[in-house]
Amino acid sequence: MTAARVRALIPATAFRAGWSSTAFLFYFGTTVVVIALLFLIEAGNGEGDDFDLFGWATLALAATALTAAFLRRAGHSVLAGLAAFVGLIVFGVWVGAFLDWIGLLPDERENTFARSTDDVDGGILLLEVLIVAAGILALRVFRFPLLVLPVAVVLWYGLVDNLSALFSAGTDGQSFLSALVGLLLVTAGVWLDRAGRAPHGLWLHVVGGLAIGVGLLELLDHGTWRWVLLGLVALAFIAAAQALARSSYAVIGAIGILTVGGHFIEEWFSIPAPFPYFFFPFYFFYSEGDGNGPEWEGFLAYVVLGLILVALGLALERGLPRRRPAA
Repeated sequence: MTAARVRALIPATAFRAGWSSTAFLFYFGTTVVVIALLFLIEAGNGEGDDFDLFGWATLALAATALTAAFLRRAGHSVLAGLAAFVGLIVFGVWVGAFLDWIGLLPDERENTFARSTDDVDGGILLLEVLIVAAGILALRVFRFPLLVLPVAVVLWYGLVDNLSALFSAGTDGQSFLSALVGLLLVTAGVWLDRAGRAPHGLWLHVVGGLAIGVGLLELLDHGTWRWVLLGLVALAFIAAAQALARSSYAVIGAIGILTVGGHFIEEWFSIPAPFPYFFFPFYFFYSEGDGNGPEWEGFLAYVVLGLILVALGLALERGLPRRRPAA
């Protein structure tokens, strides 16, 4: 398939909501609906067999599909896209329940990713392909960028899973593959940005950046020099935020710097939590000044770490004008 045909699969226009009270309530409410709906399907299934789960998932899928169609017809484009997003997740549950009912899914899987070609399961691969295909179809119909999120997640998992089986990768190999697949997703996101489809590339950048960051974190979690290298990678993420005009990389990079800094602060000053401000107020309250709390130098080090993050933000602000991806 040529690049032009691939680009044609992605709509040139997109419906999205800018930040506002209304948008927050839309997205937050949809998050609650997704979580509650998944629990509702499982509760409705109870202790029934696989067909009961398929039946409940069918009802949920029909309800979400009809809701999305009604909202789209009524002109509520963002709400219709959110309903389609919920429907895509339910579709994954529905297909999984059906494949499980007819015996095409394994009862359980020992490892998160396959470790050899013997672990590859055709039912799981079919499930992944159908979710990606349904996501692309829904994206063409509803033109809602959030639909790219589940597609990107499934692509990441499916590629890492099957490549891990192909190369019989162990834990380190799977971490490397996660970073590699993440780089491929980021490349696809950059391509969409330059093809005039930047709104749809957002979640490829987010998922790809997280895959790279988590993969390297797992891969480099040994030895002091590897922590230093991870800190350099975090700085590279912040530089990428400037170069690609994607703030998601700045978020991932900041988390990486906080993680690396927290590791050394813990090592040097015996502060056991990487985010002390969420935990230590309660610790100090209950310790009642018994002198067993961490030394003040550790908290001062976190102040310095926060100032470093602020300084990086100033450096970005004073740098070259950011490139704006095409809307």
